Amino acid sequence: MKHYNSPANCINQREQRSPMEMDITQINLLLTHRPDPLVDPAETGLALDDLLKQGKINAVGVSNFKPWDIAPWQSHMKNRLVTNQIEISLAETLALINGDLAYLQQKK
Repeated sequence: MKHYNSPANCINQREQRSPMEMDITQINLLLTHRPDPLVDPAETGLALDDLLKQGKINAVGVSNFKPWDIAPWQSHMKNRLVTNQIEISLAETLALINGDLAYLQQKK
């Protein structure tokens, strides 16, 4: 999903299209990149839970979310967000000192 485009209808459209484009039957991990301040967390959470319930995806995660971005989504989902892919590398070490890594480690 692209930046600022993650309402339920977009998630469902992409979930239907992506497996065909990749010649697969199921998505193992649906990862949403970047928080979307315009999205309704309840609507998105319900859509993601429905895809999990239908067996169209195995797990849901996010990327580049802060704890305050994760909480609204998670609070509206029955299933757990399984990962938050943060930016961390030898060249990008901010997550080591800004609390991102510490937050994720406590949520294991």
